[in-house]
Amino acid sequence: YRSSDNVTYSKIGNDITVGTTYSDTGLPTSSFYYKVSAYNSGGESDFSNSATGTVTIHTYSVTYFGNGNSDGDAPIDSLKYVAGTTVNVLGGSTLEKTGYSFAGWNTTLNGSGTKFNESQTFSMPEADVALYAIWDIEYTDLCSGGVVSASGGEEMIEAFDNVINSDSYWQGDHTPAWIQYTFNEETIVNYYTITGSDGPYYDEPVDWQLLGSNDGVEWVTLDSRTTFQFRYSLQKATFRFNNSTGYLMYKLNITRVPWVYTPKITEIEFAHINIPMNIYTITYNGNGNTYGTAPASTSCYEGETTTIPGRKNLAKSCYTFLGWNTKADGSGVRCSVFNMFNMGASNLILYAEWGEGGECGTNIALNKSATAPSSFLAMFNGEPPVVVDGDEDTSWNAGASDTWIIIDLAATLSFNKIRIKAQFADDIDVYGSNDGVNYTSIVQDFNVDTNWQEQSFSPVSYRYVRFDYYDGGWFGLYEVEIY
Repeated sequence: YRSSDNVTYSKIGNDITVGTTYSDTGLPTSSFYYKVSAYNSGGESDFSNSATGTVTIHTYSVTYFGNGNSDGDAPIDSLKYVAGTTVNVLGGSTLEKTGYSFAGWNTTLNGSGTKFNESQTFSMPEADVALYAIWDIEYTDLCSGGVVSASGGEEMIEAFDNVINSDSYWQGDHTPAWIQYTFNEETIVNYYTITGSDGPYYDEPVDWQLLGSNDGVEWVTLDSRTTFQFRYSLQKATFRFNNSTGYLMYKLNITRVPWVYTPKITEIEFAHINIPMNIYTITYNGNGNTYGTAPASTSCYEGETTTIPGRKNLAKSCYTFLGWNTKADGSGVRCSVFNMFNMGASNLILYAEWGEGGECGTNIALNKSATAPSSFLAMFNGEPPVVVDGDEDTSWNAGASDTWIIIDLAATLSFNKIRIKAQFADDIDVYGSNDGVNYTSIVQDFNVDTNWQEQSFSPVSYRYVRFDYYDGGWFGLYEVEIY
């Protein structure tokens, strides 16, 4: 029974079993009085003594920060929110930052968290929320009236036509490849953008150099990038470099793309900007890992595109890697793996976030020898050993039926489970051998179309484990684990 005045009581619960808990929910902030009575086949008891309970409703706030603004004020949200209620994101119309334009809000200071635009909504969590202004570099594309040339391919002029859609792009005809823009006069460039293709990230540049020249013979390397990965359709990435010299010609020299594809670029822009070249660093912490090493720290200029990496070979026994968090105890902002963002004006430390339920055994394939036919292609520096290096971000790729890869465990070892992370590998058979010549079937028709799959079986003992792919067509093998 419940009462608000300790005089008049109303029954609120029936047939509550002794030893269980009853919750009185949905009440406003106030104090209430409670009594209970018991009954059995013999009748009902008198009321118990009363007990008082106070209902407290927790509310939370949203605070906006200008994050380096040079003028204006961040908006003030004076409302208090109960967890689960809808928050309407405010605008930043009065905020200004010299050389930048306001691009929305982010849950982290440097833009690596969740982005929100004005009038977007989100559900209030059980915590206060801080939203930081995001700033994009203001620039003017200098590519107008010049001459476009390339090593080959289709519609090279469309890489400089300021049109961003699936019908306007340059597609090279081989790799390595280059595309060049020649200005009408010597022009200083220290900033450029590349917009990738409209499909999966199979044909955007991975490794390239930006070169400058005034005669087309002597070239100066102005910027160099390796293992860059576009992640989304028509994704625009921005890059800065130090340069105070004007050149007539700027050439993007592409030395590698994923898989066997030729480079495909939707748009390239060249610009000159006059804002400080501030460098900031992202540091990664294993946060209790039992194996592997956290990814190396990365540094980039403010406003430049960077990517949150995967766990690489980082692992924690009996735990699963969930992503990166701005706080070691997991109470901060979780930053998604492979999230691409433009670097804000602050350093950042990210801690590995671990969840229960991972593998507790020993991966006996880790860092063992792996071999395959030498004619097959590798992506992202992916020679065969990358399938056993603990890094699920790299892959070995092949594109023909009757393709195989062999892992040498260095000794005859017992195992009863195999885990594979692959893509488009929908027909893998696994065999074991102790002499490297005569093989016995372990698993047939291992289907790994995407992400991780595993197969358990009765314990077997072999030194060599061979993975045969029969279906034909290109596939990628990212990681193999044997337990």
